[in-house]
Amino acid sequence: MSHEKPGAHVLVMLCCGLSACFHVEAATIPDGKTGSLVVIAFDSAAKPRQSANVYFAEDPRITYQTVLQRQAGAWTDERGVASLGSWRPGRYTLIVHAIGFKKEVRPIIIRAGQTDTLRISLRLETLLLQASKQSQ
Repeated sequence: MSHEKPGAHVLVMLCCGLSACFHVEAATIPDGKTGSLVVIAFDSAAKPRQSANVYFAEDPRITYQTVLQRQAGAWTDERGVASLGSWRPGRYTLIVHAIGFKKEVRPIIIRAGQTDTLRISLRLETLLLQASKQSQ
């Protein structure tokens, strides 16, 4: 007779299942079992956008601080290209952010053994500045 609490196995299975969402080092997964995404970011004039930050919201290494310190995900190069490689197959939320542009959020599916390419047109962010006159 088992003296385990009801639902104990469910908790273990849920915790183990969560690890399927996160980026892993290629050495821990056999070849061909991960997928990659190449993002090409450009503006409304079809010019490549350098220094756009590209990452998956599900990456446990992403924090407000890592984003501010430019240590989150990948950054687009002078051609507007960034690569996110060696991810377990599954559904992710892609975030693309560049200064002066609206943040883009897209659902993405990573497939084992494939490298998909996504072109994203960044939209300018409109800022409204208001001046106030101070009485002296």
